[in-house]
Amino acid sequence: MVDVLASIRRLGRSRRPVPPATTVRTPRLVVLVPLLAACSSKWDFVDQDGDGISAAEGDCWDRADGPPGSGLSGADIHPGAAETWYDGFDQDCSGDNDYDQDGDGYVPSRFADDSGGLPGGDCDDTLDTVHPGADAEWYDGFDSDCAGNDDYDQDGDGYVPDEYVGLTTEYVADSGNLPGNDCDDTLDTVHPGAEDEWYDGVDSDCAGNDDYDQDGDGYVPRKYAGLETQYVEGSGNLEVGDCDDTDPNAYPQPDAPVVWYNGVDERCDENDGDQDGDGYWIVDYEDRVALAGGTPLPIPEGLEGDCFDDDTTENDQRPDETDQTNVWVSLDPYDNLGPEEVYPGAEDRAYDGVDADCAGDTDFDKDGDGQASDCLPDRYGNLGTDCRDSDDLEDCGDDDPAGLGAALIYQGALDTWYDGTDADCGDNDDYDADFDNYASEAYSATYTGSLPATDCDDNEPDVNPSRVDVWYDGVDTDCDDRDDYDADEDGYVPDAYVGLTTTYAEGSGSLPGNDCDDTDSAINPSATEIWYDGVDQDCDDHNDYDADYDGERSETYGGTDCDDADATINTAATEIWYDGVDQDCDDHSDYDADF
Repeated sequence: MVDVLASIRRLGRSRRPVPPATTVRTPRLVVLVPLLAACSSKWDFVDQDGDGISAAEGDCWDRADGPPGSGLSGADIHPGAAETWYDGFDQDCSGDNDYDQDGDGYVPSRFADDSGGLPGGDCDDTLDTVHPGADAEWYDGFDSDCAGNDDYDQDGDGYVPDEYVGLTTEYVADSGNLPGNDCDDTLDTVHPGAEDEWYDGVDSDCAGNDDYDQDGDGYVPRKYAGLETQYVEGSGNLEVGDCDDTDPNAYPQPDAPVVWYNGVDERCDENDGDQDGDGYWIVDYEDRVALAGGTPLPIPEGLEGDCFDDDTTENDQRPDETDQTNVWVSLDPYDNLGPEEVYPGAEDRAYDGVDADCAGDTDFDKDGDGQASDCLPDRYGNLGTDCRDSDDLEDCGDDDPAGLGAALIYQGALDTWYDGTDADCGDNDDYDADFDNYASEAYSATYTGSLPATDCDDNEPDVNPSRVDVWYDGVDTDCDDRDDYDADEDGYVPDAYVGLTTTYAEGSGSLPGNDCDDTDSAINPSATEIWYDGVDQDCDDHNDYDADYDGERSETYGGTDCDDADATINTAATEIWYDGVDQDCDDHSDYDADF
């Protein structure tokens, strides 16, 4: 009894009904439900339909008569019976949905209304791997997810790769008819006939064209050199230099005739403005093209500014190569330059009159200090103010003993005195800073100029050998190196100036004083006194008429001293009688002592 009850419980949990049964219809799906015998205390284990299996043993329909309208007998329904799918009856009592043969949860669309709620769309109800939402593997020939898509058109763009042309897809009617040549079946934007955007690197229309050669002439613009095109094998190897990729006749042709400066790149060499081939386009290229009625080509960056590009053009021509006023004719003795030798950055010969580097500066300012040479005239005869424009010129320009270099020598430059270089081009002697026409005596040993090197103060124009010296002002104005307090140059100074020094006079201030007359070199303390001439030659301040220093003037010069050569003879002396000498000058006989 326990085993039977357990079986009933299992049957109750399963989808399979156990007889005795009643028929419940949900549209066409018939579910056979086992019923307990009413008012009975135990199961009836009799096999009523005679199929060999009772309800207790799993027969989901044990009556002798089959379900109404089924055309089946009760014996046709039992576990193990042959199942007829899609008739709405569970003949084998498996409990499976009669419209989902493969048990994948999906039914064919025509049975969706009778399936009891299962979704339709199953395109193969014999395989549980084929149903809506199944994992579809592309290119295996099966529409596994029943989406109705051609299995060889993954991106759904209506084109298949060439290797799958004509292959049909199971479950998809009319498959195998899609055209081929899809070069990327993962992108619906890539297929024959798709809109192809040039120069994006993708052959979107699968035409097999290099995406950088729009006109198909075998050349690509320079900026696309070496770039490959996706889906095009061997791309990226085309020739470079297509100047108009919309015109198959426009590609590099080195020998094509050219009209310069017209805005047309006839040779496809990206050059309409560099006729002389020096790498630079003519400076007024855009104006010339506009004058010709064209549209200028873009000038390559950094290659503009050629001031002489063609010697045959109207503005640049040299009708007479001897015409020294023509700006493209080199001045003598230089040879003329060709247009290809004139361009920005070219080597510019100084003083030939041609602006070879197109810098727009004067050709006569080689050192670049802003001033032209003062000894080499330009083509119009004009001279500049630079007294040394080049260190290479031997016969033109001032010397540069200081070695400053030409760039630091020009009018208005800072001039350092006494270095021998006239840096400011002032045309002044570099050793005459005060402009008094005397060079400094401090440089007399090395000075080689024409001025006398005797200026004792080269910062003071009023001090030089030509000046008149003012005595006793303490300044050697005439630079004669004399003490300003010894005007007579006798080696003595007046007492008032003892110890005073003289500016510019070396060793001054040491002369002795007591010069009583500094205008006469014969009068000084070391001079020999000349008596009775009225002059105090030796400056001892003694009476010139008292030669014997006895305090009395000679009677010859109005005094009382009768013998001015003997200091013992004067009116104050004591007379010594009888010696024959009148000591007291009283003119009395020396032999009449008592008078």
